[in-house]
Amino acid sequence: MLRTYSGHRALPPQAREGLLECIARLIEGRYGGRVTKRYLTELRVSRTVPALR
Repeated sequence: MLRTYSGHRALPPQAREGLLECIARLIEGRYGGRVTKRYLTELRVSRTVPALR
């Protein structure tokens, strides 16, 4: 997933791979190999009211 973020994609390949390796080590060492990322989706619906004449 991290490879899809534009900031990471814009990095030179060597820098990007170094970053991803560091993050992988952190996730393995501190979080047991798993990180959960949650998303919130919100839907708002409205109606237009016809103008009075």
